[in-house]
Amino acid sequence: VFHLSERLKIPWLCCSPSLIPYSMPPGFEEQFAEDMPDLIEVLRARDVPGDESLFSWSTVKTWLWPVFTESHAILREEFLGLSPV
Repeated sequence: VFHLSERLKIPWLCCSPSLIPYSMPPGFEEQFAEDMPDLIEVLRARDVPGDESLFSWSTVKTWLWPVFTESHAILREEFLGLSPV
């Protein structure tokens, strides 16, 4: 949804098609930190205990991590013609 809304330049609402909780794959957080150190720093700084309304590292860990996987990269780059995340 995020990638498509960016492509169409319209507001977005993100819903997970999977039941929560589901876990990040082993090593995901370490790889994310290596690939996007600035982003993970910002997301971790936005973590506020008890406030789930912020886009933060807790949000990514809980349910949004698939957006940062290779399958989403293919959708984003090849199908929608967007730059990599």
